[in-house]
Amino acid sequence: MTAVRLGVRSSSVLLCVLALAAWAPARADSAAQQARAHRFADKGMSTTLAACDLPRTCQHRAPLKSTAHKRQTGNDLDVDERELVFKGLDIEFLYVLGSFELPKISPAQAYRDPVILELTVTTSDWPVDHGLRIGTPRADVDKVLGDGGWPAPHVATTEPACVSYVNDKTQNEARLCYVRDRLASIKWVQWWDG
Repeated sequence: MTAVRLGVRSSSVLLCVLALAAWAPARADSAAQQARAHRFADKGMSTTLAACDLPRTCQHRAPLKSTAHKRQTGNDLDVDERELVFKGLDIEFLYVLGSFELPKISPAQAYRDPVILELTVTTSDWPVDHGLRIGTPRADVDKVLGDGGWPAPHVATTEPACVSYVNDKTQNEARLCYVRDRLASIKWVQWWDG
């Protein structure tokens, strides 16, 4: 009787070890994907912005539309808020000019580093981190960033279906929308407490 019990216990232990061994690589992949997704939410637009000389051009192209207005934020910061529209690329950003409590920042310093609020890519003309481009199949995006909580199987529709990757620490977000299981747009929303 004891030999049978040991055999059953040994089999159970062996099955548990095999199950853990099979589960561990998948868990490591999802952790790596989650880390990539967090970095993508925070810095994924950097590849696109590297081709820009704000507020003048992106990929040596002038904007199709440009708006600017100065205002004061709820935290009493004076800002110069801008929006640039290119074919397939929209960028909303601002420059901090000073505040009620602090002296005005010199124009050379204020206009050096824009604060990016939102960036939206809708055509494959614009480079994106990890080699993703508009038109990339959803399965390829899932391999890089994970499925973002998508229920399986995916349903191919003509309406955009979107998933957001959010970095919980920074609250920055990358929202990817698909049409017919292909990437149709990417919108980064950067959290800014101004």
